[in-house]
Amino acid sequence: VLVIPEYDTTDGWTLDGAVVGTNSVMKGKAPDIEKDASTADDKDQTVAVGDVVDYTLTVDVPSYPEDAPYKTFIIGDTLGRGLTFNKNVKVYANSVAAGNEIDGQYYTYTDTGIAQTFTVTFNTDFFNQASVPEKVVVTYSAAVNEDAFETDALLNNAFLGYNNDPYTNGDYKIETDEEVYTYGINVTKIAKENPQKTLAGAQFELSQGGAKLAFDETTAGSGIYNYNPNGSNTTLTVNANGVLQLQGLDEGTYTLTEITAPDGYV
Repeated sequence: VLVIPEYDTTDGWTLDGAVVGTNSVMKGKAPDIEKDASTADDKDQTVAVGDVVDYTLTVDVPSYPEDAPYKTFIIGDTLGRGLTFNKNVKVYANSVAAGNEIDGQYYTYTDTGIAQTFTVTFNTDFFNQASVPEKVVVTYSAAVNEDAFETDALLNNAFLGYNNDPYTNGDYKIETDEEVYTYGINVTKIAKENPQKTLAGAQFELSQGGAKLAFDETTAGSGIYNYNPNGSNTTLTVNANGVLQLQGLDEGTYTLTEITAPDGYV
């Protein structure tokens, strides 16, 4: 609250004309940031390689006194290496449904490409508008790539930066995670008569809904395959220890069919 005492010869000192926040809204709590992730089927947050994940950040606009010299307001996200950023950021006032995209003159978009994938930094003109929105909504998307099954590859952090004390150049950040998940299938081919004996040479096919799925083997003979929706290899061979590892699959029902038996078996 910005309060300016005024002296009146009759009433003495008065506190008329107090300014409470921006648009008469008291800054009673720290601005918040919410993040949502969805896919085309919108059924869950599980993905396969090639899927596109749509992200939405809904952020409270910080309220600053009119004479505050430091009005920092930054929104951004850091995407994991399992997500390929589509560089399609859009910025809206209050909600996407309202369709009010914020004019580019009010912010600077930066695509860092490495650590912080992108940032949207609002300038002084944004806060000097006749009507400053209560919330800002940022939308963007990323495609799940072949690195998705690696540890923390689908982890990403959105952040909000603003001046907690707008009269000094200090700030802090609120971080929030919104993860998506990908899955795999692990198989070990063993002898019926001796479960401790693993069998090499077996080959399989994986299908879903009657369609064979294609994979790329990470290293020849490794038995580790990455799902490739645009690939052509549908034959999956266990390694020398009878192990088959399939990676990068969405949640769902699959059929694994043995098409070649190990030597000496049918």
